[in-house]
Amino acid sequence: MGGSDASWDEYFTRDETLYGRIASFCRHSFIADDLAREAERYFPKKGIFVDAGSGTGESAVKIKKAGGRRLVALDLSVNALRMASEEKHIDACVQGDLFALPFRDSSVAGIYNLGVMEHFTPKQLVLILNEMHRVLRPGGYAIFFWARLYSPSGLGLRAYEFFVNRIIRRKFWYTPAELIPYTTLKPVARIIRKSKMRLVSSKPSVGTFFIHQVVVCQKP
Repeated sequence: MGGSDASWDEYFTRDETLYGRIASFCRHSFIADDLAREAERYFPKKGIFVDAGSGTGESAVKIKKAGGRRLVALDLSVNALRMASEEKHIDACVQGDLFALPFRDSSVAGIYNLGVMEHFTPKQLVLILNEMHRVLRPGGYAIFFWARLYSPSGLGLRAYEFFVNRIIRRKFWYTPAELIPYTTLKPVARIIRKSKMRLVSSKPSVGTFFIHQVVVCQKP
């Protein structure tokens, strides 16, 4: 993702604070439910599915695997992959770069990520989408839970950070880069049109309390 390997390794350290425990609970519960629903809607029952920018991998724990799905956590951060490897639902962990995915052409059945796409510039996103297009099977889908700038939780966290927690900001609300959170469909659609992917749908994620916009793309 945007930012150096070291900065993301700093971000992905085990957070035993109350905030860290709440965030982990939300990923395992509400976010996982919403991701599982989208996976059932768009992903085939069998194949390799890549969490492209997996972080801890906690949000994938409810994706159904009985039909032969294999879940791969891919991230730049060694710390993130170490934590993802502890999730029994994850079948493999791969250190890799979204700009050069370590998979063969047309070998991946589906791609998903959560809270990743907003960390890149529009030009970078076109490159990433084209790389996803390369590795996806024809007709394959990519599901992005794109952080919404004006979500209730996002505004609340920013207000808390600004008024209460500025002194320890790096611990509470730190990411190496947060460039273009989702605001409206128009700029996102413009980015996707410049890539080889096709925009299928965009809708607020009710299951994550509107933290994310669920943006779905397909390889034509």
